[in-house]
Amino acid sequence: MKTLMIFLDGVGIAENSTGLIPKNSVLGNIIMNSLPIDACLGVEGLPQSGTGQTSLFCGVNSQKMISRHQYAYPDEKLKQIIKKHNLFSALKSQKKKVCFANAYTQNYIECDTRRRSVTTWMTLYSKTRPLIEKDLLENKAVYHDIANETYGGNIKIPIITPEKAGENLLNIASKNDFTLFEYFLTDRMGHGRESLKYLEVLNRFLNKIIEEISDDIVLLISSDHGNIEIEGRSHSRNPVPLFLKNYNLIKPVNNISQIKNLIIEITSL
Repeated sequence: MKTLMIFLDGVGIAENSTGLIPKNSVLGNIIMNSLPIDACLGVEGLPQSGTGQTSLFCGVNSQKMISRHQYAYPDEKLKQIIKKHNLFSALKSQKKKVCFANAYTQNYIECDTRRRSVTTWMTLYSKTRPLIEKDLLENKAVYHDIANETYGGNIKIPIITPEKAGENLLNIASKNDFTLFEYFLTDRMGHGRESLKYLEVLNRFLNKIIEEISDDIVLLISSDHGNIEIEGRSHSRNPVPLFLKNYNLIKPVNNISQIKNLIIEITSL
């Protein structure tokens, strides 16, 4: 089975609140039809992206390994965990074809390494080719805002509809054993740093994918910590969603550190 994972930063499941997420939206329905899984992993304090994403994509409890929740960009300890345990390398060792569908600008690739994300380090350590402007122009990549509205590179990139971006992502997923798309504006909206207009873009994008994904591709949607589902502008200790389409769980998944093995399990079928 092929797998398409959409990683939504900062999306949790709150018992009595939907926060910024409309209940009748596509994202709201995804959350309501998801399995709630733990993102705190037994460590006090509010979960953060650095450790949350490392645990999710590396299949370890990185929070416990470094005895804290770590902010967005991995430090040297987390980078060593990513280098050794990352999902891309694990899949490639099994001869699986892997794609990180997000398009980079050349400026980001050449940026200060202290501002590289978990997924970027995972891409580099696994020697997976980063997609760039040329791929975006050829509809072989998706920009992080989905519609290219905030593209900041040196090449003019046309704005596209969320539906076209969804179509592009489905085409990418059809050509790979595992495809990952990362969307971090949900976390930024939760923090009040981004316009809520992007929720409509995200909903249209997700709707296109859910409606048109083929039966031979498993759709997996999850997150690293809660945020946008609560009132306020901080992270939460709420569980995060695990949404699956075209696949029924064989083994229980209780927390984010078990998602890596779930993906390996699916792509092995």
